[in-house]
Order: sequence, then C-alpha cells, then structure tokens
Amino acid sequence: MPHVRIPGDVSVYYEFHTASGAHDATKPSLLLIAPSWTNATFLGPYVEAFKRDFSVCCVELRGHGRTRGGVRPTYDYFCGAADLAFTMEALNLPPSHVFGAGGEAFAAALKLAVLFPRQVLSLSLVGATGLFQPPRNIKAFEEVDEQWSNPDDEEVWQNECMGAVGQFLLTKEEGFEEAWDAVLSAVVRLYNPYKPEYIWMSSTPNHRHPRLTPDTLAKLRQPILILQGEQDLCFPVEDVADTVKHFTGSQGLQFHTVPDGPHLLAITHAPSVINMMQAFLLKHVRPPTSAIPFDFRSALQSASSIAGNPDIAHRDPRAPDAFSLLDQEEYEAGAKRFENMKRRGDKCKLDLPMCFEKNDWEEGAAQQRRWTWSRRREYAQQRQDVRPMSVLSLGDGIAVEVERRETTGRTGAVGSRATVDARRSDDEEEDIPPPVPQKDFGALRIR
Repeated sequence: MPHVRIPGDVSVYYEFHTASGAHDATKPSLLLIAPSWTNATFLGPYVEAFKRDFSVCCVELRGHGRTRGGVRPTYDYFCGAADLAFTMEALNLPPSHVFGAGGEAFAAALKLAVLFPRQVLSLSLVGATGLFQPPRNIKAFEEVDEQWSNPDDEEVWQNECMGAVGQFLLTKEEGFEEAWDAVLSAVVRLYNPYKPEYIWMSSTPNHRHPRLTPDTLAKLRQPILILQGEQDLCFPVEDVADTVKHFTGSQGLQFHTVPDGPHLLAITHAPSVINMMQAFLLKHVRPPTSAIPFDFRSALQSASSIAGNPDIAHRDPRAPDAFSLLDQEEYEAGAKRFENMKRRGDKCKLDLPMCFEKNDWEEGAAQQRRWTWSRRREYAQQRQDVRPMSVLSLGDGIAVEVERRETTGRTGAVGSRATVDARRSDDEEEDIPPPVPQKDFGALRIR
C-alpha cells in the first residue's frame, strides 16, 4: 500500500487515480481527504466522478485508515494541515482544489488554506463545524467518548454507545441503513477500547476551541463551497451559517444546506454533493499549474500570529507538530486524558465486535464474519434476563433508546525532508494491539 513518510514519524496513506500512478501534469490537481472517522474507500464515488477531468489524489489524515504514526497529545488540526502540506510537497502536487468532509477533514483543509494560501485553489467543504468557540454539544460529546473508550458492558457498548456515534455522524437510521452499516463498521475497527489512542485522536481535538477568528476567515481569497446538512445534530446548521458569513474575502463563496442531510452527508448524499461540487469546480477550474515551493517558515509565522504566541514562530518549520497551537493548559489536559485512556485500554477484557477483525482492504477480510449495525444482535451473546430500557441523552434532541440484555462479559520528532515510499510502511502495524487474552469467555451464538 502506498505511503509517504513526512518529517517525523507519520506515514500518510495516499492513492493516485491516474494512468501513471503519480500526479498527471496535464490535468488540474484535486486532493480528496478521506471523510472524517472513515477511510479512502468511502471516496469511491468522488474518484469516479472526477478522475476524467482532474488528477485525483486521495489521502487519509493522521488517525485515520491506513495512515500510521503521530498519535500523541500535541495533535490539533493545525498539525493536520501541516501533514497535508508535507504530503503535497513529497508527492510533488501543484496548487490543488481541496475536498474535505466531516469535522476533522473540514478543519484540516480549512487550516491548510489559512497557512498555505498559495497551495489551495479552492475548498469544497461538506459537513462543517462552528469555528469561534468549542462545540455547543461538548458535554454530550464527552459523555459518549467516556462510554466509548471505557465500557463495562458489551451490549451497552455496541448498542447505546455505537448508536450514539451513529446519530452523531449519520443522524437517523431510516433510509440510511447501508451507510450506518458501512460507517459504523469502519469506526469500530479503528476506534475502539483496544485502540484508545485512536479514540482520543477522533474526539479530543474536536472538543477544543478551533483557534480561528472572523478576521482570519476574511483573509481567505479562494473560492469556497460549503455544504451542510440541516439534520446535523451535533454541528447545527445555524452555527455553520454564522461562520460562513465571515468568508467575506472569498472570490466565489457558495453555501448550501441539504434538508435531510446528516453530518457525513458526503457519504449519505454523495450524488447530490458531487453534482454541486462539479458545478462549483466548473466555475473555478483553471489550466494545470506546476508545483511551487512550500513556505513552511511563513506558515509557522502565520500560526504564531493566530495563536498570539511569538514562541511558535521560532520552532522548527520542518516538523509538522511544530504547528500545534495548543497552550499549556490544553496540552496538559489532553495529555492526562490520553494517558488515562491508554491505561484503561490495557485493562479492557470485553469481547467487543470487530476490534481485531481485518479491514476491508486486507487479505482475507471477505472471509471473516462481519459485524454490522443492522445485524448487531445476531453477534451479541444472549441471556434471558432483560434489563430496563435506558436512555442515553446527547443533548439538543439526541437520544438513543436501547433494550439492554444481560451478557456474560469478557471480563515531536523532527525531520529534514519528506520522501515517498510505496511499500508497506514499517510503522503500519505498530498500533495494532495484542489479541484478547484467552479466557473462558463462552461461545458466541448466532440467532
């Protein structure tokens, strides 16, 4: 699998969808960031729609899919933006049109445009967040994250907790059953109590202040397309609309809402999103350009100014984590939570679905039994005793009601240069936890 090793220890997974397997200089460049909390396999419809007219490159952010390394409490989405910049440099990408879907990809893509404005020709952002304060549902997020990373009951975890994550990403189940099955299976395989660092990467950075201001947004000149689902329960459309009005410098701003769209509407409403994105890019596409040097020193100075911390400007501009804007209090709180989650992960002995099963791209994945949300009860251990109905409230109208059944429990590195390596990364398997210790767990029976 192709990876690019950027300065430090991060090995970024990428795919070129061109005849040569590298950038096609005869076409404008389109960088597709894998949808948040998923992986590049979810970009299939976008690749098919755009590969004829664009040189398409797909990447997976740090903490996503096949990208490995860099899972540590210094991470924020300014680091994510720097990762993208170093990846583009190593792959010799010219200034590109950039697509990001979901809160994490949205934040990294937007901050890439803020720090490296000459490298971003346009932004297509699908499923955004507010930008001027922490999310309004932060307490609900923290409640779900706590149960997600520290479960004490198998049934509660795969029903209540995963149901809450499903509502966060996809809102309603009716009409989107296939998306629930595909997305939640991908989520469970990577973000689970046996890989607590990845749960941290997928949650804690979203709880912080985004560190952007109206003045920062007003300086962006790129054409910007923002699509938001009106049924996004965790990042309400009115919060995003309040943000959009500050892109006053954009030379071609479009903001559209999708009536029944959830947060990951890029997955549930791909045909509609692609149509709007094609119309947007048609207005702003230009003849292909050549790669231009990345000015990492200037970008670090911009980051320093945004943070109001002059010390940041003196860090090593060739280190992606140097772009982190966390203050000491944020870092210490995040580091404490990071270590607590790791300790709890070491102690987890529950038999949770999919935690050790192969990903879709791995050999033998098709032969293994698959957990999906719609068939989860077929995989659950059964007992006759039925406990009372419980309600997990996520705030702002979000609630997950589930019937509980008793179960038998299974009780910054610095580099000087980025290089491309299309072989299997040495780091690729480093974060895979050991198998669940063998104990008398009982048989898993299928209804």
